[in-house]
Amino acid sequence: MDILRKFFNLYTNKTPARADYKLDSDDTMLTIQQDRAKKLYETDSLFAFRIAMGDEKAPDGILPAAVYGKVCDEIEKISDIDKCMELANSFRNNKISADSKRLKFRSEDAPIEKMKEVVWCRIKEIEKKLPKGVTFDDFLQKEVQKMKENFKEEYLSSTKEAISDFFDSLERDKTPHGYVMDFEFAEKVMKDYGGFIECLKPRLFTIFFHCESVLPYAPGLIEDALNITAKYYHEKGDRHMVESIHTCLACLIGYENDEKALTMMKTFENKKMYDCSLQLIKEYRKNNKFYVEGFFKDTPFNKLDFDNLNSYNSDKVLLIYGAYLKHAHLPLSYLFRKKIPESLLSFSKEDFAKALTFQSNICRSRGEREDAEALELSKERLNEYVDDETALKQFIKNFSDKVIRDSIISNLKELQEDLYK
Repeated sequence: MDILRKFFNLYTNKTPARADYKLDSDDTMLTIQQDRAKKLYETDSLFAFRIAMGDEKAPDGILPAAVYGKVCDEIEKISDIDKCMELANSFRNNKISADSKRLKFRSEDAPIEKMKEVVWCRIKEIEKKLPKGVTFDDFLQKEVQKMKENFKEEYLSSTKEAISDFFDSLERDKTPHGYVMDFEFAEKVMKDYGGFIECLKPRLFTIFFHCESVLPYAPGLIEDALNITAKYYHEKGDRHMVESIHTCLACLIGYENDEKALTMMKTFENKKMYDCSLQLIKEYRKNNKFYVEGFFKDTPFNKLDFDNLNSYNSDKVLLIYGAYLKHAHLPLSYLFRKKIPESLLSFSKEDFAKALTFQSNICRSRGEREDAEALELSKERLNEYVDDETALKQFIKNFSDKVIRDSIISNLKELQEDLYK
């Protein structure tokens, strides 16, 4: 995806830096600011979050840095991974974040700040390629202005016929493997990518892995497919579906070419980064419980009795396991070389095994021998899951070895090829 388009929405409404506060580290002032930030957060947490993101100006008398500190503390406390990612990836709150650390509203070792370090390293890599004296922020603002001018000159004068011709040209495009990018193929790509977002993306976040090769298809092909499906649902008047597709499209922003993304793996040499990743892995089930809860209506998933399952609950558990095997298991198996953190499973491997055995026995009682054997065979996948710390240490060791690392990336690319076929 074009980098300019990626960041267009981030910078068109950029909030100017505040210049009406004198920042110092007086303890009394800091305490007052913390109290005010707390009251603001308790009154309107969404408004406070937008301030922390750099999208809104703080009310008079409250430092944005204090609001940022309070918002980050609360979000880390409840382990809201999506919100943590938003704060860490925002380029509009860099100054606020820096002020918050300098004024001791935030610790440099806090999870969001460590994530922000990773993002900052990426920005620095981009700035190395820019002309001397030009910052990443300067570059983006200049390009956004160009895009605005081009939009006024070209797109405002476009007719519906011209827009239709544009989408028709997308539909005539062929993928690198010769498939015509028609709606049928585009919808397949959209569904596979949706499975990736639901099942694999949250798990990859725990290890900060952003290589393009882990995507089900190349980013450009996914973008084209989502554009085509968005057009289709727009014409049908399904606004909700169009908005969902646009949200999925935005998720592509975090993925970079393999060479760049792999340089970021060096951050695991920092023990604090390692500890942050291990904590995210251990808390994965809690942080993503809403995905699992969506499968159950009558029984809260955390109260399931796997020793006394019924057919309804076992079906739901196996639907979750099936989606996981389809979209997430194999890429994780390659990444961790068959030593995957057990906490990345939605339930413990023992509980999954019980559900598989329960359903297998039902199939055998019905004379469905092949289905029963398939269920029993799928239990073997669970043997690849080990304790979290052992798996993470092995993962880091694997990526420090160039031969193993290249082999892993090669396997991931082959998975992409298989989906094309």
